[in-house]
Amino acid sequence: MKQEMTSNRIPPVFGPYSSAVAVDDMIFISGNAGYDRNQKLVGEGDVKAQTRQALENIRMLLEDNGACLDDIVRTTVYLSDIALWADFNEAYEPFFRKPYPARTCIGCQLNGFLVELECTARRGAGERRAACGRQNERVE
Repeated sequence: MKQEMTSNRIPPVFGPYSSAVAVDDMIFISGNAGYDRNQKLVGEGDVKAQTRQALENIRMLLEDNGACLDDIVRTTVYLSDIALWADFNEAYEPFFRKPYPARTCIGCQLNGFLVELECTARRGAGERRAACGRQNERVE
């Protein structure tokens, strides 16, 4: 059964879609850009700041729904300019540990922001909850 997932710590969605949907132990997270809880773009013109904000939104969404960044198995990244790749990677890397999620990066036109990330996660089991708690502390 499909279940909607959200968090009151992240910006509400901008249209007719869910922040995330869970099916069994899989979590499908919609694209996240660098918007804060009040739907204000963070770091205008700064891909690192927008990447960090998008990943913090994803982290909070997962955390509030019994998962964590370590549960992410795949990310899809949309960059407004592929030349932002190195700066994006610099901001992205600290949020993950090896083995890193599988990833695809696409250069495309975005609506006034520099980066958007969507993810697929698989909820961990039992002992992973302790690891997720330690990771959430590390990122903050």
